[in-house]
Amino acid sequence: MRTFDGQFRTICALCRAGAVGCIVVFTPWLSVSQAQVTTNITGSDLNTTVVQDATTPTTWNIRGGTLSTGETNLFHSFGDLSIAQGHTALFQNLNAAGDAALTTNAGNVSNIIGRVTGGTPSNIWGTINSQSGFPNANLFLINPAGIVFGPGASLNVGGSVHVSTADYLRLGTGNELFYADLTRNSTLSSAPVTAFGFLGSNPIAAQAIDVQGNLSLTGANSLSLIGRDIDSEPTAVPGITIVGGRISNPGGRINLVSVGTPLDPTAGGEVSASDFSPASSSSGHGFASLGSILLANNAQITAGKIVIRGGQLTMEGRLQEEVDGAHFAAGSWIQRRAYTDEIDAAFWIADSPSNDCDPRNSRWSGTDVSSDQ
Repeated sequence: MRTFDGQFRTICALCRAGAVGCIVVFTPWLSVSQAQVTTNITGSDLNTTVVQDATTPTTWNIRGGTLSTGETNLFHSFGDLSIAQGHTALFQNLNAAGDAALTTNAGNVSNIIGRVTGGTPSNIWGTINSQSGFPNANLFLINPAGIVFGPGASLNVGGSVHVSTADYLRLGTGNELFYADLTRNSTLSSAPVTAFGFLGSNPIAAQAIDVQGNLSLTGANSLSLIGRDIDSEPTAVPGITIVGGRISNPGGRINLVSVGTPLDPTAGGEVSASDFSPASSSSGHGFASLGSILLANNAQITAGKIVIRGGQLTMEGRLQEEVDGAHFAAGSWIQRRAYTDEIDAAFWIADSPSNDCDPRNSRWSGTDVSSDQ
C-alpha cells in the first residue's frame, strides 16, 4: 500500500461518491480542539419534558412529546440538547408527567422526530438512547445552530439516524413541514420524512456538523449527516467536518451531504431523505451551490456503503483508502466501468493539481463506487 505524508489535499467537484464494503482513513494533519461540555437538555414545546434520573444521575429521561395520528411519528421539541461525556439522554415511553405509558405499542412508532429551537449548538459527547423506549424507531434530529459529536458520543437507536442543520423537515409529498423555528406553524403529520429543508442564506454565527469522536451505528440501517456551509472570515466553514473523528456503520450506509445557499432562500432548498440528492433547480427547491466536506487528522469512515454529496471534498493529512480490501493511492484514476465486479466511478485522487493520473497506476477492485460530476 502506498501512503502520502504531510499535507494531502484533494478537491473534487462532485455530487456523490459511494462505496460498498468500504473503509476510508485520513491520517494526521489538523489538531482537534477539546472543550468542557455539560449536560443541558430542556423541552421547548410539544409536551416534551426532561427529568434527571433519581437513581442514575448521569441519565436524563426524555418523556412526553406528541404522537401523530396512527402513532407512527413521535415529535419532540428541545430548547437545548447537549450531553456530557458519560451521560445519557434516554427517550422513554412515558407521558410528560412520567406516570403512564405514552403508547401501548411502542414498536409501532416508526420515527422519533426532534428539533432544537434555542439557537445554540448541540454538543453530543454522551449517549443518545431511543432503542430502550422505542425499539424500531428511526431518529431525526435538526438543529440549525449546529451539532458537534465529541469524544464519547454514542448512538443506541433501533433504526436509522439522520442528523442535520436543516431549518425544517418535509413530511410526505404535500406541504407538511416541521420547523425548528417556533414562530412558524409546524404540521405534526403521520407521513414519513421526505426532505431536509434549508432557508435563507448561509448562516454566519452558527456551528456546522462536526465529528470529533467515534460515532457508530450497527445493523443494516443508515447514518446520515446533512449539513450546510457556514459563512465566516477569512474562509467559509464546511457544512461537515470530520477532524480526528471516526464514523462507523458496518453493514449499513453512511450519507454525508453538504449544501450551500438555496436558489430561492424563501422557498428553501431541499435534500431528499430517500437518496440524499439535492433537489433540482426546476423543482423550486434547488441550491445556488453545494457545500463543502472536510476530512482530516485521523478521520475514518467505515460502512457497507458510503454516499458523499457536495460541491467540494477536501482531505488533509496522510491518505489511505480501502474498498473491499483494495487500496486507492494518490495519483490513481478511478475510471467508469460497465462491469459489476469493478469500480464504477468518475473522480480522481491526486497528490497535486498538476499530477498526471494514469489508470495503469491504480490498484483496486470492488463494487458500486460512484460519483456524479
